This record gives sequence, C-alpha cells and structure tokens, in this order.
Amino acid sequence: GNYEKAEQAFLQAADKIAQLQGQNHPDYGSVLNNLAGLYRLMKRYDASAEQFRKTLEIYRAALGEQHFLYISGMNNLGLLYQDMGRYAEAEELHSRSLALLEQAGDNPIAIATTLTNLASARRQQNRLDGVVSLLERALRMYETYLGREHSLYAYGLNNLASYYMTIGQYDNAAVYYQSALKLCEILFGVESRNYQISLQNYEIASRKAAEQRGQQ
Repeated sequence: GNYEKAEQAFLQAADKIAQLQGQNHPDYGSVLNNLAGLYRLMKRYDASAEQFRKTLEIYRAALGEQHFLYISGMNNLGLLYQDMGRYAEAEELHSRSLALLEQAGDNPIAIATTLTNLASARRQQNRLDGVVSLLERALRMYETYLGREHSLYAYGLNNLASYYMTIGQYDNAAVYYQSALKLCEILFGVESRNYQISLQNYEIASRKAAEQRGQQ
C-alpha cells in the first residue's frame, strides 16, 4: 500500500529501461503498464489512462495487435474506463479484445475473463440483452479448463448471481450465491472475507426471494 514508493520505483525502472533498450521496447511498455495499474489503484485515472495508452502504442508498434500483451493492455484500459464511467468505450475495447483472443484461440481463461469484462460494461449501460449468455459461457470455460474447485469458477458463479439480482430473479440469484458460498468455504474457510461476503450475498438473495414469493 505504499504507493508513493511504488511510483518512484516504477519511474526509476522506466528510466533505466529507456536508457538500455529505448522507449519503443516492449519491456518499457510493460513498466508503463505497471505504472498505469498503480495510478488506477491510486484513483489517478487520467494519469492511468495516459500510461495505458502509451503502453498500447508501444505494444502495437513492437509486437502487433495479435500479441497477447497488446490484447491484455486493451482489457486493462477497458477496466479503467469502467472505473471512470466511460462504459461505451470500455465495451468497445473489451469487444475488440475478445475478437482477437477468439481469433488466436490459445488462451481460454483470458477469453472467459474478457467475456466477464464485456458483460460488466454492458450491464453498466443497462444493456442486459445477451449479458447472461456471456456470463454463462465464461462460467463454462472456467469449469472446463480450471474445474469446479477454482476461485475463478467461484467468481463466475458470483457474477451470474449478481446479474440475476439486477434483474430481480432472486431465486436464481440465491442458487448461484449458495454454490459460490459452498466453494468459498472449501477454498478460503468460514473465517475468510470471501466467505463472509458470499454468506451476506446469499442471505440477502434468499430474503428477497422469499419476499418475492410471498407477493405472488
């Protein structure tokens, strides 16, 4: 959490790499990417966006748009734009990232994560058509490639539950939250923050589901 020292270290690293390899080298871009991520944590969003854009320019010129680092950089900028409320721009970046990842076809976990990012950008714009299919596809990919006892599978369950909460399908939300809760108990234990948050989410969804059934 010592962001000022982290910033100093990244800036020093950038200077060293610039001297040794030049500012067009992918390693220089990677340091800028780390610096951008730090600025995002610090909520210095404009500074973060500037560094992410510089990173993308370097990766595009040095590696091409098919390279994973360039695609990952677009996803990072898209997540930043979500933080900034620039959801349409975020959606465009996630969509482009997804198309390139699917074209390469060699990184299913990155595809699943990008599907989730894209679903989030659409939800933020209240464009819910197709969101559930994106989240279900991401969950299936996590299950296929990581198994049902992985933290990303729990993440996928939680995302679907959150979506169903958004549209008022509380019974469905409770089912997915319950599955995530059981998995968090296995992975992190009942004393963990992950378990406690999952328990709270499940209790809220269950209560709302009961109230909804009572009104019908």
